Amino acid sequence: MKMKILGAILLCAVLLVGASSCGGISEIDGMTGDELLDRVIAADDNIYTCKLLLNAKIDMMGISMSMDGHGAMDRNAKEMSLDMGDIMSVYIVDDWMYMNESLMGWVKMELTEDMWEEEDQIAGQLDILEQYVDVKILGTEQVTGSECYVVEVIPDLQALWDWAMEEEGMEGFDIDVDIEEMIKEFTFRVWIEKGTFYMTQSSVDMVMEILGQKMSMVETITLYDINEPVSIYLPYEAQDAVELNLSPWDTY
Repeated sequence: MKMKILGAILLCAVLLVGASSCGGISEIDGMTGDELLDRVIAADDNIYTCKLLLNAKIDMMGISMSMDGHGAMDRNAKEMSLDMGDIMSVYIVDDWMYMNESLMGWVKMELTEDMWEEEDQIAGQLDILEQYVDVKILGTEQVTGSECYVVEVIPDLQALWDWAMEEEGMEGFDIDVDIEEMIKEFTFRVWIEKGTFYMTQSSVDMVMEILGQKMSMVETITLYDINEPVSIYLPYEAQDAVELNLSPWDTY
């Protein structure tokens, strides 16, 4: 299953389990939650480069797994990297997308606009913010040395699902998922840097039940060195990548 679909399932659950939550404050520094998100979305046009860290922890059936990744992005050059070690690596360089994972080895595809939009980690998070039904301000915290506003976002269930189904490679899929039965707990939070209103961190914390088995997951994405110079180099072993004519997601 395409990775974005799982993400959409998890994020849709916010509406079901988060809408009933309480707490938060109505304003901070003279801004409501709605106004904060408006500024985040507007500030996206000012982000050209960044580095990122990704961490995910999953517990299921007594087995714990931790995944760590790091990467960089240059939006003007349409170049990016995401290295998750033995699990997966993705590079976009010179109008080609290179991907490595244990089953396929290194493969490459000529870059399309749809493929670039799918791999843009910043834009992917903004899609969620643009389709919300509520936002709660939780206060402030330090992230990567900067003071940030912390908010809990509740996206629109149907809009997010429709968004996932429109992604490249999902044509013809008809997935029947009972989100309310699957998701038991869910929290989606974002950290917004004061002054710039850049979204520097997002976090999903959830518990779900699949076939009678509970699974918990915490995933955090952190952006840093925003608008600092980045250098993205293709690994030497990727130079012999096998060319594919399909999206990598079509191979599953």
